[in-house]
Amino acid sequence: MDVLLPRKELARAIALLKGTGKPPGIEPSVTLALGQEAITVAASGQEADMAVSLSVDMPGVPDTGANTTVPLAPLDALLKKFTGDMVTLNLAERTKLKLFCGSASAELTTQSQPFPMLADMPSGVAWVRVAAPDLANALRASYAAGTQAYQQALNGTQIELHEGALKVASTDGFRAAWSRCSAVYTNAPEGIALLTQKGVALLRAVSNTPDGEIDLTWDSKGFYVIAGAIRMRLPVLDGRLPNIDNVIPKVLAATVEVNRRAIVEAISRARILSDPANFRVDLTVGNNLLRIVGSGLHGLSDETLAATTTGDELTFAINGKRLTDALAADPQAELTTWRLSGTVTPMFIATGSHSALVVPLRVLN
Repeated sequence: MDVLLPRKELARAIALLKGTGKPPGIEPSVTLALGQEAITVAASGQEADMAVSLSVDMPGVPDTGANTTVPLAPLDALLKKFTGDMVTLNLAERTKLKLFCGSASAELTTQSQPFPMLADMPSGVAWVRVAAPDLANALRASYAAGTQAYQQALNGTQIELHEGALKVASTDGFRAAWSRCSAVYTNAPEGIALLTQKGVALLRAVSNTPDGEIDLTWDSKGFYVIAGAIRMRLPVLDGRLPNIDNVIPKVLAATVEVNRRAIVEAISRARILSDPANFRVDLTVGNNLLRIVGSGLHGLSDETLAATTTGDELTFAINGKRLTDALAADPQAELTTWRLSGTVTPMFIATGSHSALVVPLRVLN
């Protein structure tokens, strides 16, 4: 039985499935199941379970339920090396999958025990609908997640409904980041979902489209996604992030508004000469100026930008990398606004649709 479909569409689906990770103790594999004028490719691993449905360019294909399972890596490699626009899959034989593309052909040995297809999405639960571009932008707030094995909760990115919007937040204890996007829902899923960073990467991949909508829901067993032809279940971590609202500055000593691109470029230059151990950059705000100084063994960088400031003149040290990470979260923003309550307390940063807290460095000089 032959199934004809665009090679690039199948290659993109297989590339997504690679992100599901390696199943415990076995080689990553992909199951192909034939349906009515469509074929579903699915994989299950430590990072996710995912199924992608692809239309076949062959009207009238019977719904036979035929399926086969083959190793994922060689199928991915073959699709990348084929040069034709269309690929034909032959699922007639139980022991092999035949592929034809242009003048090339190949056979993959099938596995004796096919992987189970992705289980049905939960029913009778509350779903949240978001625009794909809005979700992709909000997920940029995952950059502040930690990497420490002893603080697993801080390694995750938290997703919840907050004040009528979908909120994405992360923190590693030294900085925090969050963003919101519009959401449509009737009833809210209970609690929060704490995703692994690899899970966030997969969610960003399926939401990286200029249009379309994505349906989300979550429970204690997983985070579920329906994005067009893609169905996915991501694992969730135990725990939740600290309440970030508790450390947002309430009493302000100074505020700053400055061109985002200009300050990013200035800090990038200062970091070249700063101490690589902490990327220290010294900032002075006041009198409608923002001074940026970076120094180290190889020299000194010193420049001043025009800014809109209020309050006291303050000088403080900051990790330049953490600050530029926060400023890069919304690359379309023209301005960034900072609120400071002192030289050692967290600095609040608002850049476009993203917000962040960065803790200044404690230094002796």
